[in-house]
Amino acid sequence: MKRAVILSGAGLYDDPWHSYRDTSARLGTILSDEQFEVEISENIDDRLADLDGVELLAINTGDSSPGGPKLDANVAARRGLLDYVDRGGPVLVLHFSISSLRGIQEWESIVGGRWISGVSMHPEFGLAEIAVYPDRHPIVAY
Repeated sequence: MKRAVILSGAGLYDDPWHSYRDTSARLGTILSDEQFEVEISENIDDRLADLDGVELLAINTGDSSPGGPKLDANVAARRGLLDYVDRGGPVLVLHFSISSLRGIQEWESIVGGRWISGVSMHPEFGLAEIAVYPDRHPIVAY
């Protein structure tokens, strides 16, 4: 069985706007349905430091002080994440997780973007229409 780790926002990786426990549990159910053995962890730094055997890393975290000072990354957490990515490990970054892990200078290049406080925006909560074009990229083929 494939192993997935979901990092779920807590402590420094929490914020008052998102329900990380609920969304991580829902993602865990989806991944279980896809035959993953799922571990959900709120111990972000320690779990990042040890990603051996993980076949999917899902990050569902936030930032308790967006726009605040960048915290120094836990050296072992940074090294673990970079080693995982270097060996081709997939990283599923959910929603506001783009604002997280600010102490890891490579985070922006791993994610492919960043949240800029005061510039980036978030639409009002409500219904959304999402158009998926499976012929345009294999990631959305189904």
